[in-house]
Formats: sequence, C-alpha cells, structure tokens
Amino acid sequence: MTDEEVIYFIKKELKIYNIQEIQKYNTNDRDKIIQRIRKFNGVIQKQIARILGINIRMIQRAYTKENKISDK
Repeated sequence: MTDEEVIYFIKKELKIYNIQEIQKYNTNDRDKIIQRIRKFNGVIQKQIARILGINIRMIQRAYTKENKISDK
C-alpha cells in the first residue's frame, strides 16, 4: 500500500481533504480516524504516522485503545 493510496482513501472514504488538520483534532476524534485508517488493508503504523504527521506513539495509543474496547 503506497502513501498515495492511503491519502486517496482518507480523502475519498473519510471525507477529510486537509489531512494535516487531523493533528489538531481532539484525542478521541483523532483516535477514531486512526482506527478507521488502520482497517484499510496493508497500512502500517509507521505509514499512518508519516502521512498524518503524528508521532508514532500517538498511533500506537490509538491502536491500544481500540484493542481495549474490543476486548470488553
């Protein structure tokens, strides 16, 4: 999965046209978006961090948060 394909998915499926704005979203909204991007086949954490301009640790927290919710 290329960065361009992921960006296209974000713009088309999530209707977010200014990807850098995701950095300014509140934590819960940002985590939900990251979780939706994660479900797109072939996307890895480092790639999401690079595309969104967000620290890899924030991406990992969003992944962990999703796992905790699904374990309940």
